[in-house]
Amino acid sequence: MGTSLLLVYGLKDGDWENFIQQWQSSRFIHVFPALLGDDMKRREMKKYPWYWVALIPLLGPLVYLCVRSPLSEADTSTTSNQQQPATN
Repeated sequence: MGTSLLLVYGLKDGDWENFIQQWQSSRFIHVFPALLGDDMKRREMKKYPWYWVALIPLLGPLVYLCVRSPLSEADTSTTSNQQQPATN
């Protein structure tokens, strides 16, 4: 609900000139696409069409996070082994 309200507010009353300027000049906005390729590779997902859907501001990452495949068993066991503290 909150996302919908923010989306409607942004589309209706947003500063589009500032958005375009920030899109062209700010590297922070482009962090998700840089991480997306690595996440898709670890999950063995094809880039088409999810890579392009995920680039849509606000809703794209939300859709991608809802439909992405789970990590394989090897990836989850490696991650859990790295997070366990060493015993003395």
